[in-house]
Amino acid sequence: MESEVVEEVIYGLESGILFGMASVISKLGFVLLEQGFSMMLLPISIAISICCSGTGFFYQTRGLKHGRAIVVSTCAAVASIVTGVLAGMFALGERLPSAPGARLLLLLGWLLIIVGVV
Repeated sequence: MESEVVEEVIYGLESGILFGMASVISKLGFVLLEQGFSMMLLPISIAISICCSGTGFFYQTRGLKHGRAIVVSTCAAVASIVTGVLAGMFALGERLPSAPGARLLLLLGWLLIIVGVV
């Protein structure tokens, strides 16, 4: 890969990971509140989520300034989805569909998206 393409991909991945983490962190605040933790955790988690989103926009804008929009935006979208799903599964205890057919289709869809980006 050329160094310009690598830079575009890195900026896209950085911003996407930050967007995905922002979603998970804000949901984590609500989950902790439902479980009886301190009310202060909700505004703290939302503030951290806003910081992650703002930093993600910074990296995405920087990537768009230096690279092609199609590469940066696609990598950001894929990284955001994958980060959100994986963090949701590991940190929040969310599960994949229990039906084998639905699980297979979901995993196949992820694989096709990732292969399409690469």
